[in-house]
Amino acid sequence: MKLKTYSINVVFKSLFFVGILLSTSVLSAQVFWTEAFQNGCASGCLANTYTGTNGAWTTTSTGVNGNDANVWYISGAECGNGPDTCGSVCGATDPSLHLGMYATLGDNGATYLAGGLGYLYPETNMRAESPIINCSGHSTITLAFNFIGNGDGTLDDATLWYYNGSTWSQIDPLPKPPLGTCNPQAQWTAFSIQLPLDANNNPNVKIGFNWTNNDDNIGTDPSFAVDDITLSSASVGITENPTSNVNLIIFPNPFSSFATLQFSKPLQSAIVGVFNLLGQQVNEFNNVNGNEVIIQKENMNAGIYFVKVTDISGLIGTTKIIIE
Repeated sequence: MKLKTYSINVVFKSLFFVGILLSTSVLSAQVFWTEAFQNGCASGCLANTYTGTNGAWTTTSTGVNGNDANVWYISGAECGNGPDTCGSVCGATDPSLHLGMYATLGDNGATYLAGGLGYLYPETNMRAESPIINCSGHSTITLAFNFIGNGDGTLDDATLWYYNGSTWSQIDPLPKPPLGTCNPQAQWTAFSIQLPLDANNNPNVKIGFNWTNNDDNIGTDPSFAVDDITLSSASVGITENPTSNVNLIIFPNPFSSFATLQFSKPLQSAIVGVFNLLGQQVNEFNNVNGNEVIIQKENMNAGIYFVKVTDISGLIGTTKIIIE
């Protein structure tokens, strides 16, 4: 998974405009579910043996599967690269979910056997399925991920599926990302789609990736690989008090452990509150004095939050923070 880095100047310039950006209600996306397939496996780990922080992934037959059917793996034999980069091998550092050859030939990344020439039988209809995703309290849900894929039109093809708690349905055929200069691999591409309306506030959602191979010995690598899956919901955020009279600077931003929040004026017995995009307070610091306070990630999930500061002298300010 690729993390964005920011220079100090960029961060400061971004924060300079925070007051303007937050002067009205904010419609933004709150990431509430992520999957990066971090199993530390270099090669050969079957997808249906993977259990991550969200639970266990499974594979389900969706049609005829030959004795030598293509296999779903999760490993760094196909690295989960960021958008606009070529497919590669990265060992155990950044695995992806990918469709590979049958077990005897081993895990060679997103490379598949298109046909058995009469002595192997790689016909495949197999779906890799996520654990149950609790979407309670979330609406207007967007699914996003990075992927590569090829095959043979709709004959050897990956498709995107969705489970609403009772029924699986295909929600997108998935485009074929460009090969570009990455041939014979492909160029990783970012993709996003809004889930059906019945995902809203639904505690029993799943997503799946189905692979079909008709065993006609026609098809082009790569088969399919996916990584860095997120689900986010659109939420109307809190608004800044228009009488803001203290500037806030936070660094680093984004942060993954802790950040320093600095004030342009010294505060007296201030209250520093941290709010999510629903306007719910998730953390609070009382009796803050001086020019800075340390904000710990603690039990806050990755996402976008707002920090609001008030003190007894009437100073007030709001800024945005991002937790990775």
